[in-house]
Amino acid sequence: MKNQWLRRSACVLFLIPLLLNTSASWGGIEWISKPGRVKCSLLDTSADGTFVFKNTGKSPVTITRITQSCSCTTATLGKKTYQPGETGELKISVDLVGLTGLVMKDVAVETDQGPPTVLILEVEIPSPVVITPSPAVFRPGDKVEKIVTLRPASGVNVQGITLQPTGHPPYGEIKPLPGNDGYALTIYPPLATMPIHREIYLAVQLSTSRGLVTKFVSVPFVVVVDSATTAPSSTNGGR
Repeated sequence: MKNQWLRRSACVLFLIPLLLNTSASWGGIEWISKPGRVKCSLLDTSADGTFVFKNTGKSPVTITRITQSCSCTTATLGKKTYQPGETGELKISVDLVGLTGLVMKDVAVETDQGPPTVLILEVEIPSPVVITPSPAVFRPGDKVEKIVTLRPASGVNVQGITLQPTGHPPYGEIKPLPGNDGYALTIYPPLATMPIHREIYLAVQLSTSRGLVTKFVSVPFVVVVDSATTAPSSTNGGR
């Protein structure tokens, strides 16, 4: 999918500390951040940010491990060991391909002093289409297909929408609505007697100032077993 993008662009992503008071110093490392949520555009394909820290202790501190929550997030350090009074930068990049909505990615930083620091990356990515309903809800034994409509978001010029292969039998089919008013996704009733959560992946072709651009979205559907079951929503665009 990734090689279908015409050009990579970036939006600045601020890193928000989770479970950490950024004014405090843990193990000699003091983290300085600018919390906030970034609102990317449809043409952004990556979100980049730099987290600045300082060794405020009296001995060298070594960053021993950095763990990302998924393969779409990478973290880079200039080096691992920092002397007293020395500052450094933790550079973070999130690949936005296939992501829509509010996306939150965890990054854990461990040093040879003190407990680990857990950071959360937060970014809001617009969807090129408005999906109604989301999710589509089935119950065990349903025989009737569900129809989900996909209409272009405000100011978006959609040229086409196609189903993406997943390695499984297709969960549905998509056709244009009359009068070029969007698309209708027909979802086949799942053969399930237990609660499930599935997603149908779609490629949306957009006409933009940069030419034809493809964005990827997912349409969730669920099977619930009783009225007390809450249908989950999808905020990570299928990732």
